[in-house]
Amino acid sequence: MIVAQQLTKTFPGPEGATIRALGPLDLQVAPGEFVCIVGPSGCGKSTLLRLIAGLEQPTGGALSVGSQTPVMVFQGDSTFPWLTVYGNVEYPLKLRGVPEKEREAAVAHKLGLVGLSKFAEAYPYQLSGGMKQRVALARAWVADPEILLMDEPFGALDEQTRMALQHELLRLWEGSQASRAARKTVLFVTHSIDEALSLGDRVLVMSGAPGRIIKEVHVPFARPRDAIQLKRDPLFGELAYDLWQALK
Repeated sequence: MIVAQQLTKTFPGPEGATIRALGPLDLQVAPGEFVCIVGPSGCGKSTLLRLIAGLEQPTGGALSVGSQTPVMVFQGDSTFPWLTVYGNVEYPLKLRGVPEKEREAAVAHKLGLVGLSKFAEAYPYQLSGGMKQRVALARAWVADPEILLMDEPFGALDEQTRMALQHELLRLWEGSQASRAARKTVLFVTHSIDEALSLGDRVLVMSGAPGRIIKEVHVPFARPRDAIQLKRDPLFGELAYDLWQALK
């Protein structure tokens, strides 16, 4: 679903210098796979997502991304303040020209999945940070993308809200289709090793800038998962320590 070969990205620096932000980087993500990326600040994690989303163009190498434009969920509040919760979730369907009755059914379903049915007519300023991220999840899911790119979507939330939304995301993703091949392909950037191990099929560790993938860990825990119960497994601690050593 995503293939990068010797991918690089540079930006103009001061006095005509060139700053290499990323690569050369090689990456393969299979259809229906949930891959998490961890790495130090400034290593190019967000740049990689922006390249895959088509928001930036590579400087070098090759990049192949599915057959549809990916949907991206950002860390900060990305809701439209002038639209209600319903309007925010409906927005991608209106852009596509989906008929009103179909939009109504799809939005109602997704709001139910993320527990926001009673807040359909509320505006973002009336919501907590966690609720706004639920709106972002519902809006991403209603668009029905092949590829979902998530750039530290829970990073600014308190631990309790963060774990609740991890649970919501797993429930949405694991229940979206019966077979793994039919699930959405997710690339999830996080600073949290625990979050990466709780969510991902694989965890990739990036080096400092220019970012490259220096370690890959296959997460052995069966699905469906309970992010809280996982932390009681001694293997969880061993894998977290292994990833931390790679980050050091």
